[in-house]
Amino acid sequence: MDFSNKNALQKEIYFFLAKISPENDINKLKEFFIRLDVDNSGTLSINEIEKAFKELNINIDPDKLRRICKGLDFHED
Repeated sequence: MDFSNKNALQKEIYFFLAKISPENDINKLKEFFIRLDVDNSGTLSINEIEKAFKELNINIDPDKLRRICKGLDFHED
């Protein structure tokens, strides 16, 4: 799925779906997020995400990853 090409309504739908997910799933995601957020900023930098992909042995084109991250940055921060 290419999040970088989604319109505002589609992004809000994805955000809503995340909000209604089971609490157990949300807790797992929170734990994973905390592990990835090595600088404790409360956000994930592209560098932190790239490091996680490398640790998981997932090869992804850096430009593609940056486009995905830009598409997921709902608040543009």
